[in-house]
Amino acid sequence: MKKLLPLLFAVFVICGLWVRLMAMHNVPFYDWDESIYAQVAREWMRHPGLALTYNGSLWFEKPPLLFAIIGGLFQVFGTSELIARVPSLIAGIICLILVYQSTVSITKNTLAGYASVLLCASTPYFIERSIVVNVDVFLALGWLLYASSGAFRARLIGVCVGAYTKSFLGFIPLVADLSLDLYQKKLTARKLFESSLIVLTGLIWHIYMWATYGEQFVNSHIKDHLISRVTKPIELHFGGKYFYIEKLWDNYDWLLPMVLVAVVYWLSCFFRNKTTRLLDLHFVVPLIYFVLLTVSKAKLHWYTFPLIPFCSILIIHVVFRLTTQKHLMLVLSIIGALSAVRFIPTFSTIQPSQSLPPQVALARCKSVMPPIERISYLVPPTQRKDAHVIEAAQLNIGSSFIYGSAPTFLFYVDRPVTFYYKADLFLKDLGSYDAMVVHKDDSVLRQKAEQIFAPGVTPVYTCVREDMVMAVRGTLTPSPK
Repeated sequence: MKKLLPLLFAVFVICGLWVRLMAMHNVPFYDWDESIYAQVAREWMRHPGLALTYNGSLWFEKPPLLFAIIGGLFQVFGTSELIARVPSLIAGIICLILVYQSTVSITKNTLAGYASVLLCASTPYFIERSIVVNVDVFLALGWLLYASSGAFRARLIGVCVGAYTKSFLGFIPLVADLSLDLYQKKLTARKLFESSLIVLTGLIWHIYMWATYGEQFVNSHIKDHLISRVTKPIELHFGGKYFYIEKLWDNYDWLLPMVLVAVVYWLSCFFRNKTTRLLDLHFVVPLIYFVLLTVSKAKLHWYTFPLIPFCSILIIHVVFRLTTQKHLMLVLSIIGALSAVRFIPTFSTIQPSQSLPPQVALARCKSVMPPIERISYLVPPTQRKDAHVIEAAQLNIGSSFIYGSAPTFLFYVDRPVTFYYKADLFLKDLGSYDAMVVHKDDSVLRQKAEQIFAPGVTPVYTCVREDMVMAVRGTLTPSPK
């Protein structure tokens, strides 16, 4: 029975996550990141390479690893929501395996390993991030892989997974490792040489992009998507100094104070030289990241995710250390049971809606309309006002307005779309498009647009989905009999 227990436990957790993923197989991609990443992956599939594109234009926000994986899967299995989300599930499962291994290595107790896995797997953010297209789960995977092993190969792969999905954040474990060695006077010439190779390998994409695209890459990837997110609350992503503590509380509730207890306990042991490299890295890596999040001006709740696996390990570690041997099994069993109780109901929490989101439904109108080559999309009035506020407050970056508040529409219409935030420019350029999209609130503007779009007796076919209207100029192709 003892030999079967690990297998049964693994089946329970993996099946739970798989059931949730399968419940998502007919759920369209979410705005924003999911649709954006899926579109980038599809464009990579059509034009593979180190340079990524979105809506036909160069896109420098993220490195290419995740998009190459999803694009490759699209090439083999076809384009679908399920296929795009599978890599996140696999990465999440590997994260749980590493959480188990790290916890057991730190505590020398298998029950503690099970408890940390259940604690991590039952958090809302882990359940969400492991079944949607995202890069955060891969960043956590890279960190865990680096922190859990001292072998050069594991450290190299760990940094590369993080660096080629979330850029420079992937190097945090390496920085933590070298800082610890330097403080403890354990830094060797061999470690420096290996670390240099890791850094060089992890920067190959960045060096290539800088050499190829120069200032364009630097401005977009480094200035906009790294520096600006730290120095200002871009695109109205505001939050207080306790923002990320509140998000961690949403995941751990009454167990969250144990993280603080764990940090204090670790510090007391660290300064008495009673810790190991494994334990130190599992504390220092999330601490560096948490400090970085706290000082950053732009606040986004999913940035919290890479902390979740580490916090789960730390909570179980301090519980293990501060609980008497007599009560240890009982306490760990209670934490594991409560986590399992929270995990099981999530199997059936996703109920796919019978109606499509309006942006998706509007995009799918193309199947009953004349052929579409280029689409002009006027962003709804509310989003145009928001864009004006963002621009006036200088909270925008280079890519702030390329998505037009409708990345799902772009993915599902699968045609080049030009998004307009200025009505006069929309009207001026309209004649060069064979389809246009406007909001119902722009009724007066729509009348002007139709006169420009289809003068005379040109047939126009319209599709209305909730508040959005798409008009296509042309002739319907008779369906084959």
